[in-house]
Amino acid sequence: MAGKPRVVFVYFSYTQQTKKVVDAMAETMRGRGCDAELAPIEFLDERYDERFKTFPMPHPFREVLGMIPAELFRKPGKIGIPDVVTQGEYDLVCIGAPTWWLSTDVPIKAFLESDAATKVLSGKPYTGIVACRRYWKHNMKTLRRRGTKLGGKWIDGIHF
Repeated sequence: MAGKPRVVFVYFSYTQQTKKVVDAMAETMRGRGCDAELAPIEFLDERYDERFKTFPMPHPFREVLGMIPAELFRKPGKIGIPDVVTQGEYDLVCIGAPTWWLSTDVPIKAFLESDAATKVLSGKPYTGIVACRRYWKHNMKTLRRRGTKLGGKWIDGIHF
Protein backbone atom coordinates (compact mmCIF):
# COMPACT_ATOMS: atom_id res chain seq x y z
CA MET A 1 0.00 0.00 0.00
CA ALA A 2 1.52 3.28 -1.09
CA GLY A 3 1.07 6.37 1.09
CA LYS A 4 -1.08 6.76 4.15
CA PRO A 5 -4.12 4.53 4.58
CA ARG A 6 -7.26 6.56 3.78
CA VAL A 7 -10.36 6.35 5.97
CA VAL A 8 -13.71 8.09 5.52
CA PHE A 9 -16.26 8.52 8.30
CA VAL A 10 -19.77 8.86 6.87
CA TYR A 11 -22.21 9.72 9.66
CA PHE A 12 -25.33 11.53 10.77
CA SER A 13 -25.61 13.24 14.14
CA TYR A 14 -28.53 15.30 15.37
CA THR A 15 -27.67 15.28 19.08
CA GLN A 16 -23.91 15.42 18.34
CA GLN A 17 -23.26 12.16 20.24
CA THR A 18 -22.30 10.29 17.07
CA LYS A 19 -20.19 13.27 15.94
CA LYS A 20 -18.22 13.19 19.21
CA VAL A 21 -17.51 9.47 18.77
CA VAL A 22 -16.53 9.92 15.10
CA ASP A 23 -14.29 12.91 15.91
CA ALA A 24 -12.44 10.89 18.57
CA MET A 25 -12.06 7.89 16.26
CA ALA A 26 -10.82 10.04 13.36
CA GLU A 27 -8.28 11.76 15.61
CA THR A 28 -7.03 8.37 16.81
CA MET A 29 -6.69 7.18 13.20
CA ARG A 30 -4.75 10.33 12.30
CA GLY A 31 -2.48 9.73 15.28
CA ARG A 32 -1.77 6.28 13.87
CA GLY A 33 -0.72 7.66 10.50
CA CYS A 34 -3.99 7.51 8.56
CA ASP A 35 -5.61 10.18 6.44
CA ALA A 36 -9.09 10.42 7.99
CA GLU A 37 -11.89 12.37 6.28
CA LEU A 38 -15.19 13.36 7.90
CA ALA A 39 -18.35 13.23 5.81
CA PRO A 40 -21.41 14.34 7.81
CA ILE A 41 -24.72 13.56 6.10
CA GLU A 42 -27.21 16.44 6.03
CA PHE A 43 -30.90 15.71 6.62
CA LEU A 44 -32.63 17.97 4.10
CA ASP A 45 -36.07 16.42 3.91
CA GLU A 46 -38.71 19.16 3.89
CA ARG A 47 -41.23 16.84 5.56
CA TYR A 48 -39.14 16.89 8.74
CA ASP A 49 -37.31 20.20 8.47
CA GLU A 50 -39.14 21.93 11.32
CA ARG A 51 -38.45 19.05 13.72
CA PHE A 52 -34.69 19.26 13.22
CA LYS A 53 -34.13 23.03 13.22
CA THR A 54 -33.08 23.26 16.85
CA PHE A 55 -31.52 21.05 19.47
CA PRO A 56 -32.81 20.19 21.90
CA MET A 57 -36.21 19.85 20.30
CA PRO A 58 -38.65 22.40 21.77
CA HIS A 59 -41.47 19.81 21.91
CA PRO A 60 -39.64 16.47 21.83
CA PHE A 61 -42.67 14.24 22.31
CA ARG A 62 -44.52 15.82 19.38
CA GLU A 63 -41.44 16.01 17.12
CA VAL A 64 -40.41 12.42 17.79
CA LEU A 65 -43.91 11.07 17.24
CA GLY A 66 -44.03 12.99 13.98
CA MET A 67 -41.06 11.00 12.68
CA ILE A 68 -42.77 7.65 13.16
CA PRO A 69 -44.37 7.61 9.66
CA ALA A 70 -40.93 7.81 8.04
CA GLU A 71 -39.81 4.88 10.16
CA LEU A 72 -42.95 2.77 9.68
CA PHE A 73 -43.05 3.16 5.92
CA ARG A 74 -39.25 2.98 5.54
CA LYS A 75 -39.27 6.00 3.26
CA PRO A 76 -35.80 7.37 2.60
CA GLY A 77 -35.38 11.02 3.47
CA LYS A 78 -33.80 13.66 1.28
CA ILE A 79 -30.16 14.04 2.29
CA GLY A 80 -27.00 15.91 1.35
CA ILE A 81 -23.89 13.80 0.85
CA PRO A 82 -20.51 15.56 1.05
CA ASP A 83 -18.42 15.36 -2.13
CA VAL A 84 -15.53 13.85 -0.16
CA VAL A 85 -17.48 10.56 -0.06
CA THR A 86 -17.22 9.96 -3.81
CA GLN A 87 -14.15 11.99 -4.71
CA GLY A 88 -11.65 9.76 -2.96
CA GLU A 89 -10.52 6.16 -2.85
CA TYR A 90 -10.63 4.83 0.68
CA ASP A 91 -9.05 1.84 2.37
CA LEU A 92 -11.75 1.80 5.05
CA VAL A 93 -15.27 3.21 5.23
CA CYS A 94 -16.78 3.86 8.68
CA ILE A 95 -20.52 4.50 8.91
CA GLY A 96 -21.77 6.26 12.05
CA ALA A 97 -25.48 5.76 12.64
CA PRO A 98 -27.46 6.70 15.74
CA THR A 99 -30.39 4.46 16.59
CA TRP A 100 -33.89 5.83 16.02
CA TRP A 101 -36.87 3.76 17.18
CA LEU A 102 -34.87 0.55 17.46
CA SER A 103 -33.37 0.93 13.98
CA THR A 104 -30.95 2.86 11.79
CA ASP A 105 -31.73 6.57 11.47
CA VAL A 106 -33.54 7.80 8.35
CA PRO A 107 -30.60 9.84 6.91
CA ILE A 108 -28.16 6.90 7.04
CA LYS A 109 -30.79 4.56 5.58
CA ALA A 110 -31.17 7.05 2.73
CA PHE A 111 -27.39 7.15 2.30
CA LEU A 112 -27.28 3.34 2.09
CA GLU A 113 -29.80 3.53 -0.78
CA SER A 114 -27.73 6.09 -2.74
CA ASP A 115 -25.37 5.77 -5.68
CA ALA A 116 -22.70 7.43 -3.52
CA ALA A 117 -22.90 4.57 -1.00
CA THR A 118 -22.60 2.01 -3.78
CA LYS A 119 -19.52 3.80 -5.14
CA VAL A 120 -17.71 4.22 -1.82
CA LEU A 121 -18.54 0.75 -0.44
CA SER A 122 -18.10 -1.45 -3.52
CA GLY A 123 -15.26 -3.86 -2.80
CA LYS A 124 -14.14 -1.91 0.27
CA PRO A 125 -13.89 -2.97 3.91
CA TYR A 126 -16.31 -1.10 6.13
CA THR A 127 -17.48 -0.92 9.71
CA GLY A 128 -20.47 0.39 11.63
CA ILE A 129 -20.42 2.80 14.56
CA VAL A 130 -23.57 3.06 16.66
CA ALA A 131 -24.01 5.56 19.48
CA CYS A 132 -27.06 4.91 21.66
CA ARG A 133 -28.02 3.78 25.14
CA ARG A 134 -29.44 0.43 24.09
CA TYR A 135 -31.29 -1.24 21.21
CA TRP A 136 -28.19 -1.00 19.03
CA LYS A 137 -28.23 -4.56 17.63
CA HIS A 138 -30.89 -4.07 14.96
CA ASN A 139 -29.18 -0.88 13.81
CA MET A 140 -25.85 -2.71 13.46
CA LYS A 141 -27.51 -5.58 11.57
CA THR A 142 -29.04 -3.07 9.15
CA LEU A 143 -25.64 -1.43 8.52
CA ARG A 144 -24.11 -4.83 7.90
CA ARG A 145 -26.88 -6.13 5.65
CA ARG A 146 -27.30 -3.01 3.53
CA GLY A 147 -23.60 -2.28 3.12
CA THR A 148 -22.83 -5.88 2.16
CA LYS A 149 -25.65 -5.76 -0.38
CA LEU A 150 -23.85 -2.77 -1.99
CA GLY A 151 -20.62 -4.77 -2.31
CA GLY A 152 -18.92 -3.69 0.90
CA LYS A 153 -16.85 -6.12 2.97
CA TRP A 154 -18.08 -5.99 6.57
CA ILE A 155 -15.26 -6.05 9.10
CA ASP A 156 -17.11 -5.56 12.38
CA GLY A 157 -19.07 -2.95 14.25
CA ILE A 158 -18.79 -1.12 17.54
CA HIS A 159 -21.41 0.51 19.71
CA PHE A 160 -21.11 3.18 22.38
